[in-house]
This record gives sequence, structure tokens and C-alpha cells, in this order.
Amino acid sequence: MSSAAAAFRLGQRVDAAGDPRRVGTVRYLGPVEGHAGDWVGVDWDDGAGGRHDGSLAGRRYFVATGECSASFARPTALSGGIPLPDALRLRYRGLIKAVLHVPDLRLLDLTGNLFSQWQVISPLCQALASLEVLNLTNNTMENDVAETPMLENIQILVLNNCGVTWELIEKIKVSFSCISELHLMSNRFNMIMTPDGKFVQAFNTLWLLNLEDNHIDSWDEIVKLSYLRSLEQLHLNKNRLKHVKYPSNLLPDGPLDDAAAVLFENLQVLLLGSNDIDDFSSVDSLNLFPSLRDVRLSDNPIADPAKGGAPRFVLVARLGKVGILNGSEISPCERRESEIRYVRLVMGKIESTDPEEIKRLHPRFAELKSFYGIEDEKPTSSTSGPQKMASGLISVTLKCVGPSMGEKQPLTKKLPSTATMGKLKSLCESFFKLKDIKVRLFVEEEGCPVPQLLEEDTASLMELGIGSGATIVVDEERTTVILGAGAVAMLGSRCNAVTVMVLNLAATPIELSLIVPFLRLGETITGSGHFPLTADALKNVLTGHASKDVLLSIVHAMLGWLIAAPFVLVVLYAVSFPCFKVLVNRFGGIPSSPRTPIKAV
Repeated sequence: MSSAAAAFRLGQRVDAAGDPRRVGTVRYLGPVEGHAGDWVGVDWDDGAGGRHDGSLAGRRYFVATGECSASFARPTALSGGIPLPDALRLRYRGLIKAVLHVPDLRLLDLTGNLFSQWQVISPLCQALASLEVLNLTNNTMENDVAETPMLENIQILVLNNCGVTWELIEKIKVSFSCISELHLMSNRFNMIMTPDGKFVQAFNTLWLLNLEDNHIDSWDEIVKLSYLRSLEQLHLNKNRLKHVKYPSNLLPDGPLDDAAAVLFENLQVLLLGSNDIDDFSSVDSLNLFPSLRDVRLSDNPIADPAKGGAPRFVLVARLGKVGILNGSEISPCERRESEIRYVRLVMGKIESTDPEEIKRLHPRFAELKSFYGIEDEKPTSSTSGPQKMASGLISVTLKCVGPSMGEKQPLTKKLPSTATMGKLKSLCESFFKLKDIKVRLFVEEEGCPVPQLLEEDTASLMELGIGSGATIVVDEERTTVILGAGAVAMLGSRCNAVTVMVLNLAATPIELSLIVPFLRLGETITGSGHFPLTADALKNVLTGHASKDVLLSIVHAMLGWLIAAPFVLVVLYAVSFPCFKVLVNRFGGIPSSPRTPIKAV
């Protein structure tokens, strides 16, 4: 092997000479059949400029992470970086002595460098006696670790996107015995492997563990963390979990000295966003965590009404002890309204009369029904006439916001709890005298930035959990629905008919300008000449000298719209859906966990 190739080693982090942003890991050193000299096989991060998967001309030299993430390069075309002291000299020049003697340095951010060996990191940390935070994000660290020195001063360790496994964490946990925060995002591991295959131990001071954006798909792996008594926050967003289950009994293979331990004893924050949870039993099991107060379930099928999941009020009612849901605080008023509405929802849909079956499907139903003193909303045989009718009435407030509806005062009406959405739409057209206007109904919920659409015309008020005191927003179907929804999201309770009408008027020129492309499309399809959009043509239209041309242009525009409409609607849906998700995330609460890079203090 040439001296140039000998300067590299397997597992070393390198970048392309002249392009430090192109970074990879050395996976092969030696000859390549059919090519003279020595070569270095590199597996490039994110497939940056790769050509194959580690095999060439039918022979495999190494296994790359992707089908086209690897390539062979001459040693002279790669750089192994420069030592840290040299980098400091280049960066600070005359201040190098001051930089190398920083007794009070508390944070060391080495994000995005070419470190890979702990033998290099450990002496550096030892030399900084006051160091508390070590950030090695985007450095692919080797999982083979020799004995490392004690680094008891470090409290926060960040190993995001470092290619580490839990086996490495088990090897270095003795060195980092006083760690309080451990961040392991984007490492793509799916198992928490301990030496005995059972439970994670030690980490006596760890209160925050961040495992976001990994590939964990079994809750059994998370149960291995249940004996970490100091753990208060567990971040599991963007994994592949399908179910959550609190281990109600102490596991038989748990630590012997923890016979009286309470599992997840101090866990207060559990972030489960963007997983695959789709069952209510997982939601109900969160009530069994003894200290849980903050839960994130957003972007799971169970929390997405568009995918058959539950709206926010159902989740609030099922989670009796949680004070923060999806980053938004649950106020006492919201909890009360959600729980009452949930009870009515269950009463409207429940089919079984078996108490045990009801308790299995709705564990909190009987408790909430009794707590709020809610009676079955079914008229008894002893009532008749007006009393029988009144016993099933609920009071709701109807609020008109459609721009074409004019300024109308909200109305409070008593309606039968069995009234369907289709019937309510007809009543709204009558109440507000909405002739030839197709209405859409929304229900306002505290804690939700955007009113929830009531789509199912056959569903009744009781089946939707809508009870007395609810506010239903009456809107109209129109082309500026995106602006209207944006107004509702941003203005909240201040949004009314006037604000929506102003937005509608502001969008009118945009709507009119869309006629032109549809007109041109219709003319192209029929092979007709283009109708001139000039001042003279406009003058002829206004004076009545171009009536035939105007009618023909209208026909062409309608033809163009009929042909383009399916494609336009698909594009609008594809663009609008992520925009609405951004609006909800923006106005619905704080993000799951901080993503701001750590900066030096």
C-alpha cells in the first residue's frame, strides 16, 4: 500500500479535497481490480456524489449505506482534516495562547467536523475542567471504544446524527456518570441493547433523554428505560411506534434492588409525535404513568381526524391527568367542555349496555358522566307534548362569517340533540336568509387554532359531542377558502364577516386574472384566434361592438376551465394540505423539542 493510502484508516472521516462540504467515511483501502495503484473506498454522507453501493465490475469491496452513496477515490483527492490545535491557530492566530487556556469554557460545540474516535475527544474534554456541554452532532463516531477516562464535569451530551448505537452508550456511560441530558436524534437505531438484554441501569442523574427521529418500532424497547428514576422527559417523536402500554406490574426480570420501584416514576413529559399510533388503548394507557403531565400525539393516525382519528376534545377527555397536549396548555374551561362533549359523544354512539364493555372501550366515561351529573338525553315515557320535546333540546350559538352573507348578529337557538348537520345547514339558510348560498359548518373548540369542519351531513349533534353552549360557525363554500382559513387561524376569535369579506375583496383581482389562462387554453383547444386584450378591444366591448366575440370568449374560458379543473384541484390540494399543517403547528403550540443549534457561551 502506498504511503498516501497508508495515511488513512478504516472508519476515518474524510472530505473531498477542495470541497469540505462533501464528507464521508473510509470503508476500504487497497487495490481495485482493473485499475492501477491504491484506492480509498468512501461511503459518502447523504449519497453526495456516489456512484455505486461498494461493488464494482461484479466484485464487492464493501457495503455502502445506499445504492449510489459510494465511490473510489485516489488518496490525494481526499482530506482527513487538520488537527484541532492547527485549526485554532488558523482561526485565532495571535490569540492562540488565550484560546488554549480557557479555564471557564463550559460549552464545546464540534458540530460537523471529522471526529470519529473517542480517544481524540476524551483528552480534549479532560483539559477543559469547567466543560459542561459537549456537542458532537454530525460527527460519525466509531462504536468500538477503548477505556475512556472519567468526565464527571459534563452534564449535557449531544450525539445527534453520529451513527451511534445504544451499545456505545452503554460503553461510555461510566465515563459520563453525571450526565443530565442525553440527545441521540437521527441515529437510525431501532433497539436499546443492554449487556444483559434487560433494563437500562445507572444514569442516576439523567432527566432528559432525546431519541427523536430514530427507527424504534417496538414499545418493548422503551420499557427498558422504565427503571431510570430521574428521567422526567422522554422525546420519541418521529419513530415508528404503533402502540403504547404502561407495564402495570413490575417485570420479573427487573433489577433486584428495585423490588419496590414505580416504573417511569418521575416521567412528566412524553413526546410521541409523528409515530404510527392508531389505537385508543395506547391513549388510555398514558393515564397510568404516575407523573405524566405533558404529552404530544400530533401527526399520529389516532390524532388525525382526516385519517379516522380523534379530534382534540376526545383526546383531552381521555387523558385525565395531562395538562399540556400537543404543546398547547389545557385550561380548566377547555377540559370541562371537552369532557362534557365527550360524554355526549359516547352517549350518542354507544351500542352496548354492558358496563364492563363500556368501561373497556371508554375507561373514563362512567366517571365523567357521574362527575358532571349528565343524564341520558332520552325522553322518558312519562313525558309528553312540549316537555318531551324540551328534554332533548340543546342550546347552541350560530355565528355567520361568510363574506357574501353580510354582517349578521350571532343567534342562540335551542335545537334537538338528534338534529343532523344536513338539517342544521337548512335551518341556518332559513335563520340567516341565505338564498342560493351553499353553507359549511364548523365547531369552535378551545385550544384549537382552526375551527373543526363538520363534514358528515348524517351525523347528529349528539353523535358529534356537541352540547349546550357550543358555538357553530356558519361559512360558505368559495374559491378563497385558503385565505379564509388563514384568517381564522391568524385572527382567531377576532375573525368575523368583515375581516373575511376584506380578504375576499383583496383576492378578487387574482380570481379575475385566472380567466386569462383558461381563455387561452380554450382558444388553443378549439384552434380559434386569440381574443385581443387591448384597450381598443375593451372599448369595443363597452360600446357593444364585440358582443359575439365576448360570448365566444366566455365559451372558450369555460372549456379551458373544464379541462384544467381536475389538474388545478389536485395541485391546490397538494399545496394547501401542508400549508394548513404549518398553520396548525404555528398557532397550535410549541414545537416538540428545541432544534436551535447549541452556541458557545
